[in-house]
Amino acid sequence: MALDSALFYLELPHTIQMAYAIQPLIDAAKQYLVSRYKDLTKCMQQEEVMALPLSEIEAILASDDLHVESEDVVARELVIEALLFKEQPPASLEANHRRFVERAYKLRHVTVLQVQLPWQQHHYVVGFNLKREECANLFPSGQLYSHPFHLGVHAFFLKAECNMDQQSSFHCFGLFLGMPENAYSAESSLAVDYEFTARSRPPEPIANEFLSKYKGNCTFTEGTVVGHKNMFAMPWNSFIAQDSLLFKDDVLHLKVRLTIKT
Repeated sequence: MALDSALFYLELPHTIQMAYAIQPLIDAAKQYLVSRYKDLTKCMQQEEVMALPLSEIEAILASDDLHVESEDVVARELVIEALLFKEQPPASLEANHRRFVERAYKLRHVTVLQVQLPWQQHHYVVGFNLKREECANLFPSGQLYSHPFHLGVHAFFLKAECNMDQQSSFHCFGLFLGMPENAYSAESSLAVDYEFTARSRPPEPIANEFLSKYKGNCTFTEGTVVGHKNMFAMPWNSFIAQDSLLFKDDVLHLKVRLTIKT
């Protein structure tokens, strides 16, 4: 058994007719991979391990013969690195490094932080970061939705889009907050104060801080959407330009502050 043959056997089609005939080969291939990589503390950083298909990595991690201090050790460092990358990709990473290439998600990742303050027990901050390339791809009429997130039992989403400002007749960047039409909640509506903020570089008055761009309040029910079609009060070309103050390391940093009114 060799690495190439082991990978070949594990990728064979698993049809009912072939299952009995190829099962011994599959078992032998898994045993070989486990024997080769059973000491993960020594080989975890090797490019050879990182290049293995997912099914082969699963076969290795499923083995009881791994030489690790505890199960917490298995892939922990890689998981932490992946989570940190999704939160804010380091600008210094090479774009073609396969270990850190981010997938083209249809729904964008958001972070939700509940702020516990004595006078505001239901205050949330939702982070919604977009790459310059993602923003550029919205032109002329594209939309990008966030993953649904919850405020208590109520589901919400954020939506970024490029749209036409009817008053000035130019394209611009819009940001919206909504409650899905099929959202399930124990209550029929939810009153929320919302504020859209964005991070900007100097020469804004407060360097690198999140500045308020739009705010209001609304009682949300299923299908309710609020927001601003021209959140930055500028045409699209100015918003997306290379010298735009809104992008830091080619990332647009947005935060939506939400307070549930009780």
